[in-house]
Amino acid sequence: MSDEFSFDEAPLAGSLSALPSTIFGDIFVEDLVQPEAPSQQPDTLERDLASVVLEIEAYQSSRGWDMPLAVFALVPTARLLEESPETSDEDRAKIEATLAASPGHLSAVEQTAIPASMSLEDILGHMAWPQDVQGAAIAAERTTLPSSVMDGAPEDPQELLSYLQNHPEAQQVRMVVGAVREGATWCAMRLRSKDSEENVIQGAELIPTLAEHVKATLDPIPPEDNQ
Repeated sequence: MSDEFSFDEAPLAGSLSALPSTIFGDIFVEDLVQPEAPSQQPDTLERDLASVVLEIEAYQSSRGWDMPLAVFALVPTARLLEESPETSDEDRAKIEATLAASPGHLSAVEQTAIPASMSLEDILGHMAWPQDVQGAAIAAERTTLPSSVMDGAPEDPQELLSYLQNHPEAQQVRMVVGAVREGATWCAMRLRSKDSEENVIQGAELIPTLAEHVKATLDPIPPEDNQ
């Protein structure tokens, strides 16, 4: 996942319309949509996206907690194989077997050149991908709370931040949110208090607001923004 796949940085008008009320630094206020079953199964359209999102989640888990924000380009595995003649025969055979079972298989390519100073808001508000990128995913560790905690919350920014940080409903989570140009989204979430693979929750609409913003980074850039 370490190969670089460059992305374009351009302002996306209106893409942050909901963010000021939902993201406060490392605190994410969102009504997480819990699936009825521990693991909501994707339909055929979402299968390849779900697979790569879970792959990213496992990769981030292997790195441990307290990791910075990570961004991934999602590209067709078939294309990467075609453009990688140096792939060994053994690896090529494994990849071809994967493609035989899932022709639309996606690979995640981490964007290591993104400045560490960029916040989640910066990335979602200024990132746009070239057309040969099929999808995008973001992995982030956040403290999450339900939107109901905003009822009666203090208006002063510093008091609000302290209120959210110390709220009894606060939970530390790792979120991986992916989207593809076709419109599908998939999310995976692991609570730090339940840090095991079997407790990873996933679903198409698990983190709906953030999923929509990740999907918006794949929108075509208006002509005036390309000049």
